Amino acid sequence: MAIGDGATVRVEPAAPSAGDTSGKLIFSYERAAGKHAGAILRAPNGFDRARTIRLRLRSDRPTAFALLLSEKKPGGGNYAAWFSVPGGAMQTIELSPADFTVTDGAGDPVDSDGKLDLDAVEGIGLFDLSQFLPNNEGLEPNTVAIEEFEILSTPPGSAYTGWIALGSMKMKPLPGGVEAAYRQTEGQLDLLVRRVAPSQTSPTRLSFDVASKEECTLVIALEMKKTGGGQGPRFTLPIYPPGGNESFHVDLKLADFQGDGSFDPAQWKSLAIVAIEPEANTFQLTNLKIDR
Repeated sequence: MAIGDGATVRVEPAAPSAGDTSGKLIFSYERAAGKHAGAILRAPNGFDRARTIRLRLRSDRPTAFALLLSEKKPGGGNYAAWFSVPGGAMQTIELSPADFTVTDGAGDPVDSDGKLDLDAVEGIGLFDLSQFLPNNEGLEPNTVAIEEFEILSTPPGSAYTGWIALGSMKMKPLPGGVEAAYRQTEGQLDLLVRRVAPSQTSPTRLSFDVASKEECTLVIALEMKKTGGGQGPRFTLPIYPPGGNESFHVDLKLADFQGDGSFDPAQWKSLAIVAIEPEANTFQLTNLKIDR
């Protein structure tokens, strides 16, 4: 079913004459300030045996989505996995339970045991993340065609990158990472973002490899959780890959990031890569590690 003003779902029957034998679920919605639409499904019996959630979908417009797993209330929390999709192309997404992290927005419930319990999941939701961005004015409506939606008891066949692209940034997955391309426009921030799962090991370092087409400046931004939810404090550090697609290894101490106060790894919420210059570029990011 659809939730939110102006959101609809309908079934488009199979068209064997066009080579379509499965049919599609069509989810249409508006993207504007204050309109938070989603498509939701009741979790089926046996969901506790899930090892892979696989969906094949096509979005009319490039955007980023969150797939949400909602536990029974009271006591349960909401868990989300993010992914980006191009516009106009069918794409297969495979997620495992380990790819979902707890949501901590101002209106999100607090999970009493602090972990995803598959046997407590009662609902599955698909939401367009662009609806929740502060600069979402002027976004055009979107339609998503979901061709397949499967819940499997076998592990995923492909790795989940966890990254989403915002602004003019376009990304595609690579073995062990992502490739990002951007062309900056005035007033728009171009960045890659991924959620960071809670860690019990108190990480102290962040490392990865960058290969950039052009000499560039990228800002690494770490966001901490905020009491009560919402946007938390950010800590930043710039890096300067040399260009020429030369492999550039980055090894950063979390304590060196600058912000208001001190960065607490136990409250780490998200990691972002922000493109500052040049105006247009392509770079690859691989071998991301968060450890001591």
